[in-house]
Amino acid sequence: LPDPSKVKKDMTKVVDRLIAHFKSIRGSEPTPELFDNITVNAYGEKTPLAGVAQVVIQTPTLAHVTCFDPSVALDVRKAIMEKLDLNPELEESGNLKVILPRISME
Repeated sequence: LPDPSKVKKDMTKVVDRLIAHFKSIRGSEPTPELFDNITVNAYGEKTPLAGVAQVVIQTPTLAHVTCFDPSVALDVRKAIMEKLDLNPELEESGNLKVILPRISME
């Protein structure tokens, strides 16, 4: 029989990954967790988006991404485009506006 402590440890990992996956699914209202799985090629290495920018959901169809360092704004834009298949607008201030599509009945 398998060791119960090892089985419990393995099952905890599975549940943690499932919870992380559920956070990335968009329901009727978008949340900043929608952007949690994005990594940005900034400063020569992959960095989580939360390490280089702050995401604020302003309306159900608009997210505002504020880059801590405006020089990485293009890298953040590229990462959002690749991961979420969205087209963020780069503002002159180095921040991004991300238009979020409305959820359909499908």
